[in-house]
Amino acid sequence: MTKETTGPAQKPLLHLVFGGRVNDPQGLDFENLDEIEMIGIFPSYKEAEKAWRGVSQANVMMP
Repeated sequence: MTKETTGPAQKPLLHLVFGGRVNDPQGLDFENLDEIEMIGIFPSYKEAEKAWRGVSQANVMMP
């Protein structure tokens, strides 16, 4: 049995999730590049977002 394909082969995408403290929550400048935390590499945006949200919410400082 052969597998039919249409169009060019899709390249797999990898989604890198990392974190650390930023100077401004709306910006991209990290306070200390030596303290960046590697969360993981994920095969889909959905899985990467789930990991990012979990770590982000766990690190939110409550008043």
